[in-house]
Amino acid sequence: MRRITILLLISIIYYSNCYGQNVPSFQVFSPVMQFPNQSDTKKNETSLIKEKTKGNSYREQSQTSKNNNHSLVSDFEEIREIREEREEVGYQQLNEQRLKLTMPYRHSYNQLVKLLNPDSVFSLIRAVYLVENAYFDEKLSFEKFSDMISKESYLCNEIIKREKLDPNNNTVKNYAIQKLYSKGTKVSYKGITNIEINPLEYDFEDFRGEKDWTKMFVTKLLLTGKGQCHSMPLLYLMVAEQLNAKAYLALAPEHCYIKFPAGNGNLFNFETTRGKLVTDNAIMISGFISSTAVKNGLYMDTLGKAELIALCLTDLEQGYINKYGYDTFAISINNKILSIDPNNIQAIMLKADIKTNEFRYAVNKIGRPPIEKLYQYPEVYKLYQEMHEIYDQVDDLGYQTMPPEAYQKWLRSLNDIQQQRGDEDLRNEIERKIKLSKLKLAE
Repeated sequence: MRRITILLLISIIYYSNCYGQNVPSFQVFSPVMQFPNQSDTKKNETSLIKEKTKGNSYREQSQTSKNNNHSLVSDFEEIREIREEREEVGYQQLNEQRLKLTMPYRHSYNQLVKLLNPDSVFSLIRAVYLVENAYFDEKLSFEKFSDMISKESYLCNEIIKREKLDPNNNTVKNYAIQKLYSKGTKVSYKGITNIEINPLEYDFEDFRGEKDWTKMFVTKLLLTGKGQCHSMPLLYLMVAEQLNAKAYLALAPEHCYIKFPAGNGNLFNFETTRGKLVTDNAIMISGFISSTAVKNGLYMDTLGKAELIALCLTDLEQGYINKYGYDTFAISINNKILSIDPNNIQAIMLKADIKTNEFRYAVNKIGRPPIEKLYQYPEVYKLYQEMHEIYDQVDDLGYQTMPPEAYQKWLRSLNDIQQQRGDEDLRNEIERKIKLSKLKLAE
């Protein structure tokens, strides 16, 4: 049945999209189906700039933090003004101006690739910064970016102190990070006790970044206190990096979540969008994770260093396409990602989009002949076959498209009473480990 659907999609692409109509392409984790022109992009960037920094009791006690956030917002204003001075660059126009405009992405790409060197010290904080800084034309301050993450790490240390837990225990460290995503968390600051921290929250508005690409950014989450299933797990791991805590990123359809070890070789799941522990069944219950996809490592497995770098490169590629469209540089990034992680489903989807665009361009040049006569044009027919091969690869990997409405329904299902029973067992287990940590510390 899915095979028929794929073939039907090909026919639709051929007969309608080649004639200038809009046809949805494959849905990737951070969608790139709609590419705004320069004027649209400038309007979209203002939404992040205009969002007020989310205030909470802790930050209200820190004038330094307020000043730093104000400074960062000012930096974004400057970025927007620079972008407004640009002239529009044509699609796939490889001239000197385009090369200059895209240089921030080329710089970030080179630095991300260097992280693959076995001798390189990998920092997710640095890697995510490189991705977001490229989008902002290298105007984002790394010091301010890392300082905001350090403030979240500070809160975690205060939580550990307040609850008199062992700061060297990995379960404790993850427990403290998870408190950033839950209500009722309190800390002490500058002699003031019981300061409640506003939890990091899920932003349901434009959660795929289709209208405003900055909705995907950790920077946006840090400034507003609201993010989605891409930025929220990344921030978790970045704080874990500063705390020297072990935690891992795992993928689900259109989604990322956290896995962390809590002793005895067990890995627990933490859902940052809901601020709660969840079972494997809660991840599987969406109905869009096939056994084939799990077997091929698409979902529910921890990502290592190479896979994390590939994910950051995928984010870089999607941000690039969002700003500049498909070109030879986007293709080179995609090829690099697949050389690192051949089953990276996001990169494969992008490859499918790239090949589909190549086919559209080529078939338009020869006057859009009927499919049955396409073999008379060997080069175009080869593109047609290559496009089919990528769709076959997607099918063989066990990928299933998850519509936005299905994703939202699944995300809300994590609060169902039936699911909470399974979560409660996990919570009890973690609480038991936390109590043991407290007892050991008191000895």
